[in-house]
Amino acid sequence: MTIDKYPNAPIHILNAIADYATNHTMHGHFVTACLENDLAEAVFRADSSSLAGLADIVRYIHWEIPHISHGSRERVEAWLNKESDAATEPSTASFTYKYSRH
Repeated sequence: MTIDKYPNAPIHILNAIADYATNHTMHGHFVTACLENDLAEAVFRADSSSLAGLADIVRYIHWEIPHISHGSRERVEAWLNKESDAATEPSTASFTYKYSRH
């Protein structure tokens, strides 16, 4: 299971990133900073659990969501302005989120 590879990342953050990748919606300043590759802003915006899981969050972004959707402010803005269309986005069409830990 994907989530097992990122044990220190808070579930609600992974769900927010997955929703961003799938539905082109944004979830808060911390997630935005992570997606834009703005480390200083991410550290300043993080709560204690997000800060503790920051390395796993960055790994999740790098390995689990489309590369064109993150890495700079321009890429994030372009992704947010793009229509969510499963027919034209096979990489995200089967993307499943709503993780939970048991």
